[in-house]
Amino acid sequence: MRSLILAAVAALVSATFGAAPASATTYNYVGQTYTTNADPTIYGTQMTGSVTFNQDTSNFTGLIYISSGVTALSLTSGTITATLPYFDIFANPASPYFSALFFPGNPNGLVPDYFRLVNGNIQAWLLHGITPSFELVAPSYQLYSQGDASICNGCGFGFDNIQSNFPTGTTYAGKNQNQAVWSIAPIAAVPEPSTWAMMILGFAGVSFMAYRRSRKHQGLMLAAA
Repeated sequence: MRSLILAAVAALVSATFGAAPASATTYNYVGQTYTTNADPTIYGTQMTGSVTFNQDTSNFTGLIYISSGVTALSLTSGTITATLPYFDIFANPASPYFSALFFPGNPNGLVPDYFRLVNGNIQAWLLHGITPSFELVAPSYQLYSQGDASICNGCGFGFDNIQSNFPTGTTYAGKNQNQAVWSIAPIAAVPEPSTWAMMILGFAGVSFMAYRRSRKHQGLMLAAA
């Protein structure tokens, strides 16, 4: 029995100290207050959002596309929210809403939704989202957030906007951005591997002592019989 307990402890300690898979990283977004707003009761006063990448991006530098590197994404403006899979819909040829968008400096005319990171900080992004009811029932909504001045002439750093195609016409809320920020979401504390190992050893020790006490008690009972 003792050998089984020691073997289990060894296996658990080995698993604890083994290589752990790369963890996902989540960022939260807070846009600036809209300067144009047709109806704050619907659109709220600013855009917020969240993105979770499928890897640890805390020190990452490079480009990540929505179609391959994101596990969760949302943009919210007041009562309106767009989530996956309703992003990257206009520049993705597989989407029923595909449109050959053209932006200056892009010779292909197609700009898939993306994030550009430098040392773990989101420096630029392009997001096009819709509500699931888009073009099916009215009202339907389109949410845009863009933080890349290189693809938007006259936008400054970028912009947030949301628009709706009501039966009576288009309504709109938006703001040209200068200091919109994506920040890494706080991560819940996780015990270090050494802490897990100590806990495992402690539980194993308690179990072994209980086993020894039980055997001793059984021996006394047999001797008294």
